[in-house]
Amino acid sequence: MLTRGLSHRESWLRFGGILQCFFGVLCMAARGADGSRYRNNCKRGKNWFHGRVVIIFSFNTNDSGMLIFRSTAAAILVATISLPAVAEEQIEFVLPSGNVGCIYTPKGGVAHYQPVDGGPELSCDRVEPRYVRIVLGPKGKAVLIKNVGDASCCSAEPVLAYGEIWKAGPFTCQASTKGLECKRGRNGFVMSRSRLKVF
Repeated sequence: MLTRGLSHRESWLRFGGILQCFFGVLCMAARGADGSRYRNNCKRGKNWFHGRVVIIFSFNTNDSGMLIFRSTAAAILVATISLPAVAEEQIEFVLPSGNVGCIYTPKGGVAHYQPVDGGPELSCDRVEPRYVRIVLGPKGKAVLIKNVGDASCCSAEPVLAYGEIWKAGPFTCQASTKGLECKRGRNGFVMSRSRLKVF
C-alpha cells in the first residue's frame, strides 16, 4: 500500500507508523493501560515496548528491505490477534459396561445444541434397567429425567475406564465398577444400574 506523492521508502515508513500506532491501541485495550503511556507511540523513530510481545520499529534505518519485513510482520501479528477464538465442541464418553454414557456441552452451547440455561452442561444417560437421564447444569442440583424423549445412548467410545477421572469445565466424573459419580462443587449425581442419586 503506497501513498501518492511520497517516495517508496517514505510510504513504507508511514505505513509502518500506522501499524505501530494501531497495534499500540490494541494492546492498550487488552491491558487496560493508561492512555498517556501510549501517547507518543506514533512518533516515527520511537521504539515501542509494551506487553508480552516486543516489537521494535527502527524507522531511521536505511535498509528498506528490513523495514518492509518488520512492517509486514506487524500486519500479520495484528491480523492473528483479530482472529476469533475457536469454539469448544461437545465431549462424549461411555463406561466400559456400555450402559452409561455422557455428553459435555460447553458454555454457550454448540451449533446443533443450546443448553436451556446457557451451559456448561453435563448430561448422562443410563440404558438399563430403565432408560433415564440426569442433567447437571452450571448451578443448582442435578435433575433426574425419567421420561426421555430422545434416547440415544450410548456410543462405543471413548471409554472412561474404571478408576479413571474425567474433567471438563466445572465438572469432574469418576468411573468405578459401582457406577459413575459426577460433581460440580457440592452438587452432582451418582448413576449405576442399581442406583440413581442427585444432590
